[in-house]
Amino acid sequence: MIEHILCPPYPAVFTKLTSATSTTDAVCNALQKNQWIHFSCHGSQNFTEPFKSSLEMLNGPLSLLDIINLELSNHEFVYLSACQTAVGDIKTPDEMIHLAAGLQFGGVKSVIGTQWSVHDGVAYLLASEFYKEFCADGVMDCTRAARALHQTLLSLKRQKIPLKEQIMFVHIGI
Repeated sequence: MIEHILCPPYPAVFTKLTSATSTTDAVCNALQKNQWIHFSCHGSQNFTEPFKSSLEMLNGPLSLLDIINLELSNHEFVYLSACQTAVGDIKTPDEMIHLAAGLQFGGVKSVIGTQWSVHDGVAYLLASEFYKEFCADGVMDCTRAARALHQTLLSLKRQKIPLKEQIMFVHIGI
């Protein structure tokens, strides 16, 4: 879907890893070679050991520690369409380390993550609407992610998708 939305005139080259090729090594390699990333997979937050929070790959978890050990300082944007990638702890909401924050601490300029479990159908609709808004004028600019996300959530509201069916996405970054 993203490749279809971003087909020419966007100067994008895609590295697509499907379920059969999404090993931790392949994903780490793709993370190092690409500055714009979209994950659509399972995620989990580990509240007791935050650096063990992870994205699930074919051969096991790709932990937050694995990710932040990569060189991400030139990365523009990461979209985490995975459960619990921006979950805070109710006891210490301003101090929680989660996948989205970890990516930003690692150098990614702009990150979108989820605050609770993601329903696949709504996640697909939200991502589709987001990328249409994000790249509406033919320019990919990470500084427009927050506005694009806001407009997308308003669009879902206008479509009368109940709040309990919507995904609580948050933007972290510029």
